[in-house]
Amino acid sequence: MDFMHDQLADGRNIRLFNVIDDFNCEGLEIEVDFLLPSERVIRLLDRTSALAAKHGIRIDYIQPRQLQQNAYVERYNRTFRYDWLAHHLFKTLD
Repeated sequence: MDFMHDQLADGRNIRLFNVIDDFNCEGLEIEVDFLLPSERVIRLLDRTSALAAKHGIRIDYIQPRQLQQNAYVERYNRTFRYDWLAHHLFKTLD
């Protein structure tokens, strides 16, 4: 799981919450909006935790500020930002 943010061509900020499967680097959930208030993030975390528990999936946590421990989601974020957002989101604003 990781948060990411970016800026649209018109200057508005967007926030993203990405959940990936480290085993196959598949995106399990992506939440995108201009704001992600704490209540919404809590719902997302609860839903993700419940799904993991239901399927016997272990959630591993990294140490704070140790991004190299979270390389899969960091690479996923970069790919998502440059390949998907740049192509789809910015194209729709033209």
